[in-house]
Amino acid sequence: AVDAEIDAARADAAGKVAIAMQYEGDVGTSVPLAAIHRRGGALAFLRAPDAEERRLRHYLGSIAFDGTGRTIVATSPRGSVAAIWDGARGTYLDMEEASDGCGVAATDDGFVVAGGDGRLRRIAEGTNRPIATTDWMWDNHLIALG
Repeated sequence: AVDAEIDAARADAAGKVAIAMQYEGDVGTSVPLAAIHRRGGALAFLRAPDAEERRLRHYLGSIAFDGTGRTIVATSPRGSVAAIWDGARGTYLDMEEASDGCGVAATDDGFVVAGGDGRLRRIAEGTNRPIATTDWMWDNHLIALG
């Protein structure tokens, strides 16, 4: 039996939904934690190489599309990483360090990842840099305004 639950979901402008999940089964089991769904279609699971999937530690906290729907970022606060997929093809692109990163929101030039340790990071193509340290403890609810 699989014990999984949806932790977050976001839609792009075309109605495609990205889903972040967590898994509470055997720690040795490799399972997909992210998926894309289109109305009327089956779930398309987003996979990463085994070593990278293990870094997610069976937990995704949040997920977001960029403004074009071409890039998806999902965060794993347990793994302190953010996984990046091609939103059109569903292929794995990269994994970036994101200390206790959970909240993620798309911006005009990439993504902001917020951590429970108060740090905010900018993640964009080829870029991962700190942008602020706050006294706040961020969770998985982050939306860019403006």
